[in-house]
Amino acid sequence: MAFERGDYGEAVRHYNRAVRLAPRNGEHRVNLGMAYFRLKQYAEAKTQWEHALSINPKNDRAAKYLALVKKKLGG
Repeated sequence: MAFERGDYGEAVRHYNRAVRLAPRNGEHRVNLGMAYFRLKQYAEAKTQWEHALSINPKNDRAAKYLALVKKKLGG
């Protein structure tokens, strides 16, 4: 898969398609957020992880990654 190859731009395109097809799937948004994070697009990553938590407030991965990106963004 693109993410595992380190092709994060392609991974963003892939996960964006997945989100369009299943917008209420929080795991797609977690994965999309991680691809953005690897591209250093921290604001986009934060948005995706917040979305994932709005879908499922108990999503531990989204919560962990959101805390990480908030540190990167300085708050």
